[in-house]
Amino acid sequence: MWKELGVYTLQFDWIVTPIINAEVFRITHLSVPVKQQDYIKAVIGLEFSDGLLPNIFSPQRLTSRQEREIFYFTNFDNSPRRLIFKRLEKREIIWNIKVEFKNMLIPSNKPRVTIAQPLADINVSNVKAVILRERSDLSRQNYLLTNSGSQTVFFRYVPMGTDPTNDTLLVSSTNWDFFIEAGRQWYDQTFSQNGLIAIASGNQAVRIKAVEYNYL
Repeated sequence: MWKELGVYTLQFDWIVTPIINAEVFRITHLSVPVKQQDYIKAVIGLEFSDGLLPNIFSPQRLTSRQEREIFYFTNFDNSPRRLIFKRLEKREIIWNIKVEFKNMLIPSNKPRVTIAQPLADINVSNVKAVILRERSDLSRQNYLLTNSGSQTVFFRYVPMGTDPTNDTLLVSSTNWDFFIEAGRQWYDQTFSQNGLIAIASGNQAVRIKAVEYNYL
């Protein structure tokens, strides 16, 4: 059963919740813009405080929509954890969300031993590129992406069962789930089995290195 953590108004500065011992969270958007030009976006993640700047773990994209969204954040070092939110645009639109949580184990008959599988490097330009394919057998535990270029690259998850080459499936600098700046890495620990598409912020090709960690 879902338990309510609270209702929050997303701001342009970081907002943190009380400490919570949970791994699965559900977000209900209580105020959803009805106009296409009122596109708003935010980031959600876990926060581990050391008294200085926030330590943000596994940040993910949050977009206002009619559907509820479920986020899974794996346990990290058994540290006290809080959810953290921040608006990523400056529109004067009130954005309220309800946060619920559930303590649950995600069952799997797969062994926890994994093997690193480097994939062929992928050159990403201003044309959509497929970075990862869907894992319908649930064999992927996580993956590491490295941006070896000089431009930011924007990524978007592909819905399960969807062809990533479909022309209606788009990714852009205004329509993405996460991004990697030049010379940085992204380590996905959400056990995502989705495919992944990407596009570069400029015309110059950017090389993306991908390593999947798959169950043996």
